[in-house]
Amino acid sequence: MALAFALVGLYLHVERGWTGRQVQRAHVSLARGRREWPSLVLPRERGAVTAAEVVRTPEGPERDGAIDAWCRSVWECFEENRGAVVELLKRRGIL
Repeated sequence: MALAFALVGLYLHVERGWTGRQVQRAHVSLARGRREWPSLVLPRERGAVTAAEVVRTPEGPERDGAIDAWCRSVWECFEENRGAVVELLKRRGIL
């Protein structure tokens, strides 16, 4: 469930341009009730940008850009799961 939530957030932000608040609302909707979660693939690589690099970036627009780069980097590695993420969002009426 945790990986599904993370990948949903990455997909919605990176590919759909959703804000953090919009992603949060999608997560709340997904959390309602018991559901089956898709099988997801864990890639070897987890992205070229690390969380430590993001945290070291000065706050403000520069860090916001670093967060976006981090999200894109991680999503590229997990993109094999795109179909499962989109299907989950469609089944739950979020897309």
